[in-house]
Amino acid sequence: TLPSTLPVTSLVQQASRVLELRNVVTENELNDDDEYMEVVEDTEEEARRFGTLKKILVPRPGPENEPTVKGVGRVFLVFEKQEDAERAFAFMNGRKFEDRRVVAAYLPEDKFNSEDY
Repeated sequence: TLPSTLPVTSLVQQASRVLELRNVVTENELNDDDEYMEVVEDTEEEARRFGTLKKILVPRPGPENEPTVKGVGRVFLVFEKQEDAERAFAFMNGRKFEDRRVVAAYLPEDKFNSEDY
């Protein structure tokens, strides 16, 4: 049984307008301009099925000997409405993409806006 003092927020992920997707893009795809654009366009097209997409962010690695770029290897989707993000989450989480299983998670908007990911 779970301890009675365990906060509910640790049991249930809090929905937000921001989705973080993992296992969508590989390092090779991020380094190849054409493949990168294809991933961005495909993901954007898919996400727009669920509502108005305000922003898509797919961080790319920086040049060698540069500091690591935050969020590399992940895709961030910012929807206009939380309900849109919830629909996208329900569809995308666990879905197969290029033989990889997508893992979706909500990211608090303040963390996204401060690049705390």
